[in-house]
Amino acid sequence: MRKKLPILTAALTVVAGACLGYAVTADDRAEDAASQGTIDTSYSFDVTNMTALMNYADAAVFVTIHEPVKTVLQESATYWRATVRQAPVGSASGEVVVRQLGYVDKDGRKHQMHDQPILRSGQDYLLVVTRDGDHMTLVAGPKSAVPVEPATDQAKLARSYQEAARR
Repeated sequence: MRKKLPILTAALTVVAGACLGYAVTADDRAEDAASQGTIDTSYSFDVTNMTALMNYADAAVFVTIHEPVKTVLQESATYWRATVRQAPVGSASGEVVVRQLGYVDKDGRKHQMHDQPILRSGQDYLLVVTRDGDHMTLVAGPKSAVPVEPATDQAKLARSYQEAARR
């Protein structure tokens, strides 16, 4: 029996180690999922329909995003400083604050909506927004935050939002 005890102890140690290894791996997978997690959303209209989107919105604006002003975890939101370059729909100009659902937490994990990545500092966008007191709120959906690259035909992009706003 004494010879079997060390073998049994070794076997139990291996099994316990395997269980612990699985638990750590499972925690790592959960942590990886959280680092790229999404904020669950539901919409009162089809955010992929340009006409519905523009009927809901107050403005469509070309902006340059600067730095985040603040993150409000209770709202799952980031407030960004931005400069309006042009307002194809509605009116806006100068420096504004834009609220976006989504944030990066203190550990660097992004929490964002599945159909709209977190805005990036230094990037130009066409944003579809509503007015909300002293700031603008970015409307949900993939057509509400369109990155504007040097090759983007801004006039054509502006016309598509203007036409949808007229319908």
